[in-house]
Amino acid sequence: MNNDKPNSNSSALALLPPGPSPWPILGCIPEMLRNRPTYKWIHTLMKELDTDISCIRLGTSTHVISVTSPEIAREFLKKHDKVFASRPLTGVTCLISHDYITTVIAPCGDHWKKMRRVLVSNVLNLYSCLASQKENPRS
Repeated sequence: MNNDKPNSNSSALALLPPGPSPWPILGCIPEMLRNRPTYKWIHTLMKELDTDISCIRLGTSTHVISVTSPEIAREFLKKHDKVFASRPLTGVTCLISHDYITTVIAPCGDHWKKMRRVLVSNVLNLYSCLASQKENPRS
């Protein structure tokens, strides 16, 4: 059987920065637990790899990208700002927020921007706060 198509996993992994060799299922979690505090382990690892950006695999599908260069971090955050601004979409958050109708847990997007605008203009503005203080003075 001849597969001319490249494996999607191998092409995705080829784009990731260098990092430590992970365990098959656990990733680098055992090393992180062994070397506490974790941020010092990551910093030492980056010095050993002699790189400004690295990829640390946690579990089977989660990757942590660590960056020590301010220039790379700035570029990375500008390019992927929506990914970092959004919240994870899980079944639990959908259930707790009643299908994302609350502002706190809603994913970042047009719906969240509208909810934030209403919240700031109608609920959290200065005049409504002052009015509620006048209505409910503390004894």
